[in-house]
Amino acid sequence: MTVDRAERSSAGWLRYPRVGPTKTETGRSIVIFNEARLGGGGHRNVGRHSCYRAVGTFEVLPDKNLTGGSVRTGDRAAACGHAKESRGPVRAARRDEILRRYGLPPGTHPDYEIDHLIPLCLGGSDARSNLWPQSRRSMEKTWNAEAKDRLERLMCNMVCDGQVNIATVQQAFATNWIAAYQTYYEGRKRQRRKAAPSP
Repeated sequence: MTVDRAERSSAGWLRYPRVGPTKTETGRSIVIFNEARLGGGGHRNVGRHSCYRAVGTFEVLPDKNLTGGSVRTGDRAAACGHAKESRGPVRAARRDEILRRYGLPPGTHPDYEIDHLIPLCLGGSDARSNLWPQSRRSMEKTWNAEAKDRLERLMCNMVCDGQVNIATVQQAFATNWIAAYQTYYEGRKRQRRKAAPSP
């Protein structure tokens, strides 16, 4: 099998179309693809037995030893409406440090974003202990950064409206944001479906 199409990251890695299925486990997605490091520009046909890394892995939950989650405040008034002023610039050096901690090469990665595990709008800190590279929809179809963003918008609104305790939500994000998504975001959708009048 040869592949004549590839995507190049700024770090020089070429990611070829997948040669196997995506296997999703609890907290981990395993993507099987060909990957080759090229010294020059352009594309290269890569055969099945050429030099490549056959399996790439990435986490849909952060490593708790690296990103346990941390907060700057547990006060609702101090958190709500102050997210932007609490966000520091993600300079290249800081971004690359976070990527290296997770075993990723430095540079711009269109498939990842540097995410605050506990959102800033919920009092999360801008410290290294609250940052991790989260996969986008281009890498992970279900538990991706876009899904977490939906949860964050919902929970920030609920906390700031006084519907739920901020400490409870902070702990939920720090423990397992996917479980929080299933409890709050999907649970809210189920409640709305039940409350909707029958046609």
